[in-house]
Amino acid sequence: MKKKILGIVMVLALFIIAPVSAKEINSFHTTAGDNVSFKDVVKGDSAIAGNLVDIIGNIDGIGFNCW
Repeated sequence: MKKKILGIVMVLALFIIAPVSAKEINSFHTTAGDNVSFKDVVKGDSAIAGNLVDIIGNIDGIGFNCW
């Protein structure tokens, strides 16, 4: 019984603990919404708009952010 519970916990941990990888965008990027969380790398210009904007990524170009 303990092995079954341990197995279930380990399988669920795979879904909870997942590596976060940022993708790279090589052209103009735009996004809009109520809650925008931007974690990518943009090698170009970007326009981001929303009520709550959270930028964690990097914009290598002109970044127009409106909130």
